[in-house]
Amino acid sequence: MNDTYRLSEENPMTSTYDVKPVGPAITGQSSTADVTIHAGSEIAPVEKRSRRLRKYERLAGVDLFRGFLLLILGLGIGVLSVLELPHGDPVRQVFGYETARALTSQVTGSAWRNAAGPGLVYARDFLLSGFLFAAGVSLTLWRWKRRQNKNESAGHVRAIINRVGILILLGVFLQSVGSEQTRLVLTSPLAQIGLATLISSCFLTINYRWGWAMVAILLIGHAAWFYIVPVPEYGLELKTAGLETIRASHYLPPSFQQFAYQTNIADYTDRLWLSWLPGQPDAEYRIDGRVTWNFIPAAALMLTGVLVGRKLVRQDWQPLPLSLFLMLGGIGCIFCSLLFDASVAPAIERLMTISWVVLAAGYSLLLLGICLVLTESFGLKTLIQPLLTMGRHSLMAYVFLAFGSVWVSNEVIKHGQTVGSMMQLTPLPLTTCLLKIFLPVVITMALCGLWERRHSGLT
Repeated sequence: MNDTYRLSEENPMTSTYDVKPVGPAITGQSSTADVTIHAGSEIAPVEKRSRRLRKYERLAGVDLFRGFLLLILGLGIGVLSVLELPHGDPVRQVFGYETARALTSQVTGSAWRNAAGPGLVYARDFLLSGFLFAAGVSLTLWRWKRRQNKNESAGHVRAIINRVGILILLGVFLQSVGSEQTRLVLTSPLAQIGLATLISSCFLTINYRWGWAMVAILLIGHAAWFYIVPVPEYGLELKTAGLETIRASHYLPPSFQQFAYQTNIADYTDRLWLSWLPGQPDAEYRIDGRVTWNFIPAAALMLTGVLVGRKLVRQDWQPLPLSLFLMLGGIGCIFCSLLFDASVAPAIERLMTISWVVLAAGYSLLLLGICLVLTESFGLKTLIQPLLTMGRHSLMAYVFLAFGSVWVSNEVIKHGQTVGSMMQLTPLPLTTCLLKIFLPVVITMALCGLWERRHSGLT
C-alpha cells in the first residue's frame, strides 16, 4: 500500500499536444499558430492543463489525509508512553489529573457507546475508520493507474490477492507479538483492512448508483443481523468479577441490548467460530469487544472511499468546489449518524455499527476536503511535505510507530540525557515530556523521508 498514491512519480505533463497550423503555416512558413504546447513546459498556461493533470495533483490531498491519521497515531503513542510512567515520575507529573484523564480517553478510545460521551468521537476511535476510508480511495486510484498503463485484468487480481494476504498475515503476526503462540485473530486493524479490501475489490467496476446501494445493503444487513438473530446464553468465561465490572461501565439502554458489550450476536458467533482454531485467546484478551465480523461494515466504509475516489478521478472539478462538496457531505453524514444513533443502532466503534460507519464517513469526508484545500487551493505542499511523505509510505510508518518508535525515541532521550549530564545540563521534565510525545512522529517522518530519497535515487 505504500506506493498506492504514488502516481505523482509519473509525469503526466510529458505528453505533447500538437496544434495544427493554419494559414501560412500550412505551406511550411513559420507562424504564431504553429506551436507545439508541452504540458510540462513553463509556458503552458494553467487554464489549459488537461483533466489528467488535475487528477494527478489531487493525490497530494489523499497523501495528506493519511499523513494526518499517522500524525494522530504517533502523538497518541507518545502521550501514552508518558501516561504509563509511574505517578511519582517528574515527567508524568507534567500532566495534571484532569489533563491526564482527558488525554487517556483520547489515546485509548471512548466507552462502548461513543455518541453518549462528551464528544462525538475520540481521536483513537477514528484511526481505523479513517484508514479504511483512505484505503478505499487508494483502491480506486490504484485501479485507475493500472488501467492507464493498460495492465491486464489477471494482473489486477494477483495484485489484490497479494495485498490482502500480506495485510492479513502481517496483522496476525503483529497480533501475536508477546504471545507464546500464534493468535489466529482477525480483529487487528491490518487484518480488518485486508478483509475489507477483499470484499471491496469485487465491486471496483460496479455502477456508481449500484455501488451506493451495495453500501446500504451491507450496513442494513449487518444491523438487521443483530436484531433478528437472538443471542444464546454465554458460558462461565464471562462471569468473572473483572469482566462484570467492565460490562457495567459499558451500559446501554434496554432498547439497544442487542449491541451490549460481549453479549451480542457478532461476539457470540466470533467465539463459536474461533473456538475451532488452535491457540485462541481467552475472554480477557477480548476485553475491548472487537469481533472479526467487523469486516462487513468495514467493507461498506471502504467501498464509500472507493466511490469517493471515482469522483476524484472522473470529475473535472476545481479544487475549492470539490472540497466544499466533500465537507458538506461530511456534515450531512454526521447529522444522519446522530439520527441513526438515537433510533437505529448506537454508534459503537468497536462493533462498527451502522451509526458509527456513517459518522466515520462524515469525519473522513470533512478531513479529505480540508486536505484538498490545503494542498490545492492554498498550495502548502512544501510546508507540509513531511506529512505527505509519511502518508505515501503509510504501511511502513504504521508498523514503525506501533512497534518501534517508542523504543527508538527512549534510546535517543537516554543518550541525550547522558550527553547533557556530561555537559552539566539538567533537562527540565517539560522538555523530556515534549520529546517523548513528539519524537516518535519526528523519527518516523525522517525514516520515511530517507526511504523515499533512497527509493527515488536521490541518495
